[in-house]
Amino acid sequence: MISFEFPFAVNDDRDIVIQKVEASCGCTIPDENILNKKLSPSSKHSLVLTMDVHGRAGFFTTDALVFTDVAPSSPVLLRMSVFVVREMDINPLPVKFQGKYDKPMEPESIFINHLRDVSVPGYVLDAENCDFGIFTLVDLQSSSEKKRGMSNAVLDHICLILATTERFPIGVHEKKIRLAWKEGDRQPITEIPIQIQIMHPFQLAVDHVYLGNLKAMETGDISVKVLSLDMTNVPKPTIES
Repeated sequence: MISFEFPFAVNDDRDIVIQKVEASCGCTIPDENILNKKLSPSSKHSLVLTMDVHGRAGFFTTDALVFTDVAPSSPVLLRMSVFVVREMDINPLPVKFQGKYDKPMEPESIFINHLRDVSVPGYVLDAENCDFGIFTLVDLQSSSEKKRGMSNAVLDHICLILATTERFPIGVHEKKIRLAWKEGDRQPITEIPIQIQIMHPFQLAVDHVYLGNLKAMETGDISVKVLSLDMTNVPKPTIES
């Protein structure tokens, strides 16, 4: 929500009443506490209009007509302009790494978009103060473009490529990184969750093994070559006679 305050004074020699305020869009509403009340001569007041900008980004202009009992057919025009800066759009969220047990994982990309006013400096990654944890920043790519239809809006694109050589047991593991930014005099921090999913390298299933023609009390050997396998929950083989 963004509020606009319009101070005014009653310069007439009689009381006036603000009967209604009509905005050009439904997202803007007036403070009704001042409506339909007698405002005495030489008194000072403020008309507050509130604009709902939830889910919106960029430059917007809204008009409002103020109707009074003095000139009901000649309303006063109020114009409100606002540039809404969107929060960082991070995709995907959470960032997902997938790999097989005891195998290196492929690098993953994080895409960040940020809409800003052309007069406002964009976010610059402060790599020295970032906390990547077990991850390494492999590459950083950034670009900017003018937002079509918005003469004073710029859309920044940032792509981070992360990699890790860490080995994890089979299962799902939750991690996070903290990105530090330089934005004028501010140094905001963005925390990004990361999910690591490690799968079995392969599935081994042996239904029947032929040991040849064995006589009573004779034994045979079974030889299975396994390169790497988590045997924690693997059931023991059974031999059917």
